[in-house]
Amino acid sequence: MRDELPTTATERDPEGLGEADGSASDGALDPAGPTGAAEAGSLAEGDEAAEPAEAAPVRAAGDERRAVVLRPPSFGAVEARGLIKFYGTTAALRGCDLVVLRGERVALLGANGAGKTTLLKILATLVRPSGGHLTLLGHDAMRQAATVRRQLGVVAHETYLYRDLSATENLRLYGRLYGVADLETRIASELQRVGLAELAERRVGALSRGQQQRLALARALLHEPALLLLDEPDTGLDEAGQALLARVVRDAAPTVVLTTHSIERALALADRLVVLAAGKVAYEAPTTGVEAGRVREALGAAP
Repeated sequence: MRDELPTTATERDPEGLGEADGSASDGALDPAGPTGAAEAGSLAEGDEAAEPAEAAPVRAAGDERRAVVLRPPSFGAVEARGLIKFYGTTAALRGCDLVVLRGERVALLGANGAGKTTLLKILATLVRPSGGHLTLLGHDAMRQAATVRRQLGVVAHETYLYRDLSATENLRLYGRLYGVADLETRIASELQRVGLAELAERRVGALSRGQQQRLALARALLHEPALLLLDEPDTGLDEAGQALLARVVRDAAPTVVLTTHSIERALALADRLVVLAAGKVAYEAPTTGVEAGRVREALGAAP
């Protein structure tokens, strides 16, 4: 039976993740960090041990028909059942169900307003759903939000970087918040991974948009998250940056959920496509053997 949650106060901008310039000059911290943003922090209040969840249906790996089999709740990295989200009287999610297996890479597609960003914000524990149940990495995301948040890496429309600090200083700040061991080595490694080693001491405000996006990827990966959440992560990236993103999605995190408007990029990066429409899953399929035209048909047929 679904756990019904009380409707929260109306939030602004249901399909946006903040200011376009990506600045953290207002002091906002990484939404997936131990402290989190203001609303995310409210989820951590009253964290307690979750009751054992029911076994949830998940997709059988390797089965092209995507047969449903029963697995223990901990088998899924993401298990969302009947998620509902209202912003005032506007429904952004209308009973959304999503299961992401550990080790899987899932791309969310859909028109503007379909619910992609709202769903990702709920998975990031930034927004509390109005109803439904969510388990992340075996934890009740409502009751154990602080525990979950330490295992998430998030790249949003904002970069959550401090413009007056250097690239190294930004990563050092976040690394200390997460308690990252051997921090200076990790910082050097992540800057090298994203191609910013030579710009390590440059102030973020002096970096290009694409360079800031690379640094945001480094920030999200610094603590080696179990689940990486990416909202249109290709924003501002050039061709080399796109190749970097592909490597990150493929190799840098055990499980990835990303949103994109590009069908071709989704097919290239993900193991499975999920099309959202009117706040629900309207279509899903493994990327193997799926043609872009079929996905366009699904998007076009969505209400």
